[in-house]
Amino acid sequence: MCPSCTQVIKKVMVKMESPKNQFKNPLESAVNCKSILFYEARSHCRHKSILDLFLKTIDIESFKNNSFEEIFLQIKSKSIKGSIGNLTIYDIASDITRYHGKYINKVYIIGSGPLRAIKLSGIKKQLDSTLKLHFVSCMDVCTKFSLPPTCDGDLLETFLCQWQKNIL
Repeated sequence: MCPSCTQVIKKVMVKMESPKNQFKNPLESAVNCKSILFYEARSHCRHKSILDLFLKTIDIESFKNNSFEEIFLQIKSKSIKGSIGNLTIYDIASDITRYHGKYINKVYIIGSGPLRAIKLSGIKKQLDSTLKLHFVSCMDVCTKFSLPPTCDGDLLETFLCQWQKNIL
């Protein structure tokens, strides 16, 4: 975890303690579920038996010198189209990136939770033309929610997903 992530978690925990926010702290739960490799990928995939077979083909060590973007593209090229979607591919690539002690420097917007969060918050999304995915900057999220700056886009993506669940 990057040095300022601890500050981010503490700051968000304080924000989540208000009576309006009576649900499990989004960043605390994000950190807890990140400790189990491919936990989120399995939770997001409908075809778990196909995913499990696919995960067995991944040599995590072979990605040691790759960026998140490179890992994402390689996983996507190897995946079975129609069985494993972009959200699951993102989860796999982010776990491999974290496993190698690296961070995702953008907050990728995949799935309805983060998309709803950026719409509600008014943060403008951009398009990564290589990955063909929308994203927002880590700094934009930190600024919007008055969080200390962090370089961990995956943690902020999980925060956005959890945050929007409390907005009716």
